Formats: sequence, structure tokens, C-alpha cells
Amino acid sequence: MRVLLVSWGTRGDFQPFIALAKRLVASGHEATLAGLSYADAWVAAQGIDFVPVGPPGGDPDELTRAIERLSAWGGRWGGLGALATVRALVGDFLAPGIPRTLSDLLPLAAAHDVVVSHHVQPAGMMAAERAARPLATVLLAPQALSSRYRAPAGFPSRGPLNPVLWKLADVATRAFVERPLRRARATLGFPPLPGGFFLEGSYSRRLNLIAVSRHVYPPPPDLAARHVVTGYWFDEPAGYAPDPALAAFLAAGPPPVLMTFGSMVTTDPRGALRLLADAARRAGTRAVIQAGHERPGAVVADVGAHALVIGDAPHGWLMPRMAAVVHHGGAGTTAAALRAGVPMVVVAHLADQMAWGHTIHRLGAAAPPMARRGLEAGALGRRLAKLLADRGARETAARLGTAIRAEDGTGAAVAAIEQRMAAAPAL
Repeated sequence: MRVLLVSWGTRGDFQPFIALAKRLVASGHEATLAGLSYADAWVAAQGIDFVPVGPPGGDPDELTRAIERLSAWGGRWGGLGALATVRALVGDFLAPGIPRTLSDLLPLAAAHDVVVSHHVQPAGMMAAERAARPLATVLLAPQALSSRYRAPAGFPSRGPLNPVLWKLADVATRAFVERPLRRARATLGFPPLPGGFFLEGSYSRRLNLIAVSRHVYPPPPDLAARHVVTGYWFDEPAGYAPDPALAAFLAAGPPPVLMTFGSMVTTDPRGALRLLADAARRAGTRAVIQAGHERPGAVVADVGAHALVIGDAPHGWLMPRMAAVVHHGGAGTTAAALRAGVPMVVVAHLADQMAWGHTIHRLGAAAPPMARRGLEAGALGRRLAKLLADRGARETAARLGTAIRAEDGTGAAVAAIEQRMAAAPAL
């Protein structure tokens, strides 16, 4: 099969698609990944055929700076925060690029047998629809899947009230979030979706791949057959060698704590570095602080001898060498920490990240999550110190890591695509 993969978002949204593309090729298929142009260099460097689509530029920092401005909602207003953030991202970043993205994707979809699209990129679904190609969608965070056994992201489970919460979420999403998407479909000559885009209409009616471990997201009894939980999709560049400064720091003492906010850029990167370093000092631990999009040489901050600021490093290599991980709760970073088998503290910038924090805390492998808004070094230091002393959390994280490493997420995804998409009708 010739498979077109379509993604959208930050690096954490692309990395699983790279892993799937490699597994498809290893299984004898052809794979092309399409997405925002900023990903071209580092995707192509991993041997994946990549085609930039959509408006030129596509700088993810613009998107993440908008997220940073909305981060107050993420920690304090739960589901309302998710609604406000998604509304801004859809209206300001996603919907305006749909016409150009669809125009770029149409010839690609026509040249492939199957389209596999991130569920947050409507243009991928629309390209498959217009080119009459079978579609599989991909979900990296299952909090958007309605179930009477779970509440929407940002809300605690309320048992019998869960269906009511999902109904309210559907009404609110249609009223306040999806209008730009509906306008784009109508303008481009597509019929209305049968359900709310983010809760039902964004998934293929034939196959939706949930790239999450069953040990983290046990499929609820009412999960529809089209939704397949595959396990996480991991990939790390081969032959990684750490920077000499990082290697020396790791060798100079006990395992440190990794502290990273991933793609969540900030208007005060120096202040963020100092806060994280101070929290590690108060917790009595050494720290490796990953500076995210900011190059460490461009962000100068006095972090002390107990901490080292680094730039890019593969989490599959880095995290197993850590005593714990402090991170923002993004789906990809959470998955990497789980696979590494280390306990974590989630400092959520957004409601879906807070939901991940609560999920891993309930599993016993994380401290109670914290909100980025108003975060103080003292509070984070105390939370981290308590986690480092928690033998139960370490043991639970290690057990989860062993179970997750035994899964074959990309293999399960390829098998599902082969079984359900070969010679399948569109959608």
C-alpha cells in the first residue's frame, strides 16, 4: 500500500507519525508524511519522505506562545480552559490554513491508496473524502473520546452524570469552537459532518487508531469497534551520542531529575529556568533542564552547579537515566516518561495536560499535578522531594515501564491498517 500520513501541531504530534512511517516502510509499504513546513528538516533527516503542506512558515512557536497566553485556563478552569484554548487555536491557527492545506493534500491523496490523518487536521479527512480514498484517523490523547465511564478532559468522573457532561461538552464545542471548521467545509463544498468535529466528526467511520497504551487507557466497555487502542508509537534516532557536558554531568553524581516543559514556550525563558533550578535545589536533587525550543546558548540564566541546561536530546535515551521527570504533561512527553519507568510531576499548562497528570497520578506513578499558572519554586520543590522519597511511586512507574516496553504499538497500528483499509471504500 501507498500510505499518506498527515499531521499537524508541534513536534510531539509529528514524532509518533515518524515512528508509524518507519514501521510501514519496514513492513513493505510506501509512506509519505505531510505536514507543516517547519518539520521538513528534522523529519527528512530521519529518512522519511516529507511533503510540506499548508501556509508557508508554520512556525510552531507562534502556536505555543498563544498557548502560553492561555495557560491560566489550563490549570484553574478545567474543561472551560480546554474549550477556550481549543477555540483560540481553531480560529487563529487551524481553520485559516485549511483551504491551502487541502489544495496541497489533494494530489498527494490521489497518488496514495490510504490516508492516515491526525484527527485534529480536518484537511486530511477532507482530502481523503474528495479523492475517494479510505481514511484512518489517529488519536494521541483519548480524553476526547466520549464514554459513560469517563468524563470529558478537565472534569472529574461523575459516574451517572458523565453522559450529561459529554452532552454539554458537545453543545459547547459546536457553539463556540467548531464554527470556523464548519464554514471552511461549507465554503469548500463539503457536506456537514454527522457529529461535532472534536467529539465525533473528526474520526474515520472505519478506523481510528488510539496511539496510547492499554495500561494507561484501558478501553472502556462502550468503546466503538472503529476505535483501536494500539499502544504508544515510539521512535528514537539511532546512534545518539550525548554532548560531552551532559555525559560528564550524568557521571558526576547520582541520577538527576529531568525538568522540561517541551513545546510550551514562555515569554520569560530565563525566569522559567531559574524557577526549575531553584525547585530542584529545594528538593535536594540535581537536575537536567531541557530548554525546549530555546537554544541553551541563547538563554543565559544562573542555575547553579547542581543543574545543567541542555537543548535537544532524545527522551528515549535521556529519561531512563533520570530519577524522576518534571514536565508539562503533553501526550508525547508523558508517554516517554511512562516507557522509561520513572515517576513524574506534571506541571500542566492546559486542561488536557492536567487530565494526563490526574491519569498518571491515579495510576500511582506521579505526584498530584500542578498548574503552571502561579507556579512557585517552593511548592514545586516540596512536591518533587515528596515524590523522590515515595518508594511506591518508583515501583509503580517501573512496572508500568516494563509493561509499556513490551507492547508493539506501531506493529498493531500497521496490522489494523492492513486488515481494515486494503481495498476499503472511502472513509
